[in-house]
Amino acid sequence: MSATRFRAGVDENVVTTLVRSGLWGELTHAERSILPVLATFADRNTGFAEISYRGLMRYSGVGSQATIARAIRHFEQMRLLEVARKPGELVFRGVNQYHLTLEDPEFQGLVATIYQKQRAEIELEKQLRAEERRARRESIVPV
Repeated sequence: MSATRFRAGVDENVVTTLVRSGLWGELTHAERSILPVLATFADRNTGFAEISYRGLMRYSGVGSQATIARAIRHFEQMRLLEVARKPGELVFRGVNQYHLTLEDPEFQGLVATIYQKQRAEIELEKQLRAEERRARRESIVPV
């Protein structure tokens, strides 16, 4: 079976890609809030979003820097995001750049695995429902 590829194209955005793959449902609420913000603020030419943790908190509705950091680390582990960390000057922290990497082969493999798992679960559910219908039909006593 060939691996299904999910990509964001002209008519398809990051959220659509992740929802259709089944990965969206496996993300935490915070991750589902942060990801559209990163996609929205990404420059169309470079694909990089430059936004502070405070900006991510403001636009995503996530109230904790620790939660933002945890989500960013998870996206990096999934190979969905690359972060260019910028050092700060004196008292101020630098603003990082974020690049969504939907085409990363490891991320594509993860998405394909989740998609195949969900398709198998859907098929199993269909079979179970068909068996239940068949059992109900057979248990009806003719009058």
